[in-house]
Amino acid sequence: MAGPTHDNLLRLVDPQIKGPEIPGRHEVERARVSTARECGVDLPDVPADEPVVELRRLKFDLTDTVIAIEQSAVPLRYAPDLLEKDLVHTTVLDYLGGRGVPLATSRMYISAVNLTAADADLLEAERGAAVLRLSRVTRLADGTVAEAMWHVMKPGLHEFYIEQTVEGLGGGPDTG
Repeated sequence: MAGPTHDNLLRLVDPQIKGPEIPGRHEVERARVSTARECGVDLPDVPADEPVVELRRLKFDLTDTVIAIEQSAVPLRYAPDLLEKDLVHTTVLDYLGGRGVPLATSRMYISAVNLTAADADLLEAERGAAVLRLSRVTRLADGTVAEAMWHVMKPGLHEFYIEQTVEGLGGGPDTG
């Protein structure tokens, strides 16, 4: 087995990215209208009974092995025709931007969770294994939630990074 892939965390939060957040084949496992309470994603400040479009997609590697699970939810008022789109290739933030939804901020949370039995089976991992969950909440300028999602990745396959430029920060020896 080759070493882990190196993945830029910024790809998961940048609404200007037009392609999938995780490269590779994608498959829609579930796409439906449910409620904020039932969708499997924490939608802060969204009433529990509000209708949402719920998507659950699987991400595959080149050997057709599931390497990640994505669960997302968008209030139906922002995505009335999302279920009519090509959900294998549609990026939710790109879709919302194309509809004119005025996205303002996207915050990523990184937490350790234990895989549920069902997710562990899909990822061919140990049940209850500790993994990183990358969760994102995207909001409008007034703070209203436009989208929330999470990814869990197959253990041992990903190393995440954020790169920034630091040129020009060191102005020379400290003289003070």
